[in-house]
Amino acid sequence: YVLEEPTIFIIQTKHPPPPPIPKTPPVNIVVDKTDLIEEGRIEIDVLANEKTEVKKYIPVFEPEPEILDNKIIPIAEEQPTYPGGYAAMMKFLDNNIVYPRVAKEVNITGRVYIEFVVEKDGSLSNMTVLKGIGGGCEEEALRVLRLMPKWNCGKQNHIPVRVRLTLPIKFSLL
Repeated sequence: YVLEEPTIFIIQTKHPPPPPIPKTPPVNIVVDKTDLIEEGRIEIDVLANEKTEVKKYIPVFEPEPEILDNKIIPIAEEQPTYPGGYAAMMKFLDNNIVYPRVAKEVNITGRVYIEFVVEKDGSLSNMTVLKGIGGGCEEEALRVLRLMPKWNCGKQNHIPVRVRLTLPIKFSLL
């Protein structure tokens, strides 16, 4: 009895090639016109395929000027600025604030917060004390704000607008 060498059979099965990637049919989006008319929206009808070039769309909000006519907004695209900038405003406050006598005598220090509106022409209006410290400091802060020159107005889409600001004015004794 003779042992034969074992025989190894390698069986390979052929798999069929993957199916071809189907071509994407054009996309056609149609929005129901009755909803659009009722809601005041725009109809969208898009026809595109894989070869359609897509450009980046950046929406531009351009409000009607009459919408912003008298509305006071808290933040504008271009915020109002004091002529000459922050350093010039600090110099103006430093040169014009007179420490109230009563506040000096009783050692009152702290910040007075004044809210006001910078109008379209740069003038200041609607001045209100949000937080005071007493001793005549609120009155002095309001007096000095009334002396300020016109500011550079705020703008929304390059249109002058009324903007509400809050200014803290620090009273401190050396």
